[in-house]
Amino acid sequence: MQAKMTPRRSFPRRLTPPGSMLAMLKQRFGKTRAEPLEQCESIPYNKGRFTIIGDVQPTSRVEFWRKSNARERVQLIQQITMEAPDFLAIVGDLVFCGSSATNWTAFDTLATPLYDACVPVFPLLGNHDYGIMRHAALRHFFTRFPHLERCHWFSRTYGPLGLIFLDSNARRLPVAQWRKQVRWYKQEIQRFEWATPPRLSLSPPHAVVDAA
Repeated sequence: MQAKMTPRRSFPRRLTPPGSMLAMLKQRFGKTRAEPLEQCESIPYNKGRFTIIGDVQPTSRVEFWRKSNARERVQLIQQITMEAPDFLAIVGDLVFCGSSATNWTAFDTLATPLYDACVPVFPLLGNHDYGIMRHAALRHFFTRFPHLERCHWFSRTYGPLGLIFLDSNARRLPVAQWRKQVRWYKQEIQRFEWATPPRLSLSPPHAVVDAA
């Protein structure tokens, strides 16, 4: 199954280069499918079940036309905690304003059951998480998820599945950083084709980009 990403700048589709194109990629990106990259970290495969959610930020007061989702957010986290998946992926917008300490304190309260149940959480930055002041927002985000090591994009393996986590905020990332992510993404696609054929790419606002 192949689905398109919706940001203004899309990531490349699956790439299986033959012949001279393989040499070109090796010259441009370094390692190629014939030379797989170093093994990425693995998420323990216990129950064979994981959860993907997004947009868990509360309804803002300025969005007076929207129905409040406070109760539903709590119920969602409680249900995930009860089912105890092997991990939880949050594909962006954990809070309404990422540079607000108050917003992050509210998120901490919401996520407490997950932390208490030791459910591993792998979040991605959504546009709301970047907030008004980028540096303050990123500090709040990465302080809560130190296992990401301040990486905006990363990959993991989970049993037979390869997972690619992406930051699709094209307007928020500097051009050089965006291009670096694109190069990395191409390398990861090649590596997963080499090592673990089934793969799942995650990026806000869509969960499934490519599962093959």
